[in-house]
Amino acid sequence: MKILVLNYEYPPIGGGGGIVSQKLVNNYLDLGHQVIVISSKIESLPFSETIENLQIYRVPVFRKSLYIGKIYQMLLYLILAFPIMWYVLATEKIDFIHSHFLLPTSLLALVGKKIFGVNYVVTLHGGDVPSHQPNLTSKYFNHLFPIAKEIIKNSKKCIAVGEPLYQLSIKDFESQKEKIIWIDNGVE
Repeated sequence: MKILVLNYEYPPIGGGGGIVSQKLVNNYLDLGHQVIVISSKIESLPFSETIENLQIYRVPVFRKSLYIGKIYQMLLYLILAFPIMWYVLATEKIDFIHSHFLLPTSLLALVGKKIFGVNYVVTLHGGDVPSHQPNLTSKYFNHLFPIAKEIIKNSKKCIAVGEPLYQLSIKDFESQKEKIIWIDNGVE
């Protein structure tokens, strides 16, 4: 299979969500799949990198910190990752998209499904669920909640990375709760 992974944080950039996506990518590779990742770039990283069956594209978002991403950088990721995703979906036979973070990243996955018919799954990591950190995200979710519901509705599944996040997710997105499952983060 050929899998497209979307995450604005992919190591060495990011925290837990980036590490989880990298571990999943490594498992996909161990199973013999080809993987294409579209992520963000920090100054020292190349725009494009190929390591055996892994192709990584990194878009410049003027990120200075490995661990802290700003809202404008996430929006810039959406804008700059879109043409790369379009190119990949138009030229490669992608079997499915694995997107990390409901917003903003999975908006790209939704577009990929609507235009190219490629199914996707979303991994929910926390800050992308309205009730998880309302003091940080409520002002955004007040405006973006209908888009988040549409992303969930069109996904094959949304995976919460723990039971508490699963409970918050099905509460926040009650009308889409059949799409949401929980798979605990693993350990090595």
